[in-house]
Amino acid sequence: RALLFDASSKDIIQVPTNPLYSGGSGGYLTESPTRTVSCWVLCNTKSGGFAFVSNSTSESVGQPGWMLGRTGSSDYFRYASDGTANSNGGLVTGTTNFSTGVWYHVVGTHTGSIATLYVNGIAEATTAYSNWSISTQPLTFGKWYSNYDCCYLDGLLDDVRLYRRAL
Repeated sequence: RALLFDASSKDIIQVPTNPLYSGGSGGYLTESPTRTVSCWVLCNTKSGGFAFVSNSTSESVGQPGWMLGRTGSSDYFRYASDGTANSNGGLVTGTTNFSTGVWYHVVGTHTGSIATLYVNGIAEATTAYSNWSISTQPLTFGKWYSNYDCCYLDGLLDDVRLYRRAL
């Protein structure tokens, strides 16, 4: 069963910061730069930037972490493997001009040197990128920046999967 996120109600799910998966020594998704973030998403709007799943933070210097979602006024899905669209850290932008009310399978991978975005099983964008950063923010579903009041998903999210390797 998919989870409904209502941007106007600021619906989110957060998994509290824990060294097993986020931030600090031995973090599940931050211990090394290799990861895969996968989900099924149905968006109800194309306005504003939002994330399906993220572990990112907005700071005055740098924006550590990663996000899978949509940024700014782009009509395409994006994966930032280190930072966000503002820092362009490993940012890849898909080519599918997504429609509202339609399910998409969106996957972001990072091998440690290559970031790739897949939409419905097709690699749509790749960039060479070997840096990575750690965010101490909670793992967040339905919102971009964990510590900032913006960027909420308006739609459905299902079958979110996080891997510690690039698939």
